[in-house]
Amino acid sequence: MNLQALDTLFEEFFRRPVANAEDIFDLGANSLTAIQLIGRVNEAFGANINMEQFFLKPCKQTIIDQLQPATAAHYA
Repeated sequence: MNLQALDTLFEEFFRRPVANAEDIFDLGANSLTAIQLIGRVNEAFGANINMEQFFLKPCKQTIIDQLQPATAAHYA
């Protein structure tokens, strides 16, 4: 998984850099924009992000954990 591509996707979506642990709702997102963001991630990476997990911890790190579980701890 290309973390730089994920960073770019988040930067384009929020129009600013986003740290891995930043809560997207603190950035102005709502449930609809969160679903749109996950849709973009799923399309870009051929993924199927678990929405329930994402809403429990709505940050980029949660997506990283789901995209590459074997190496996610490295990026925490």
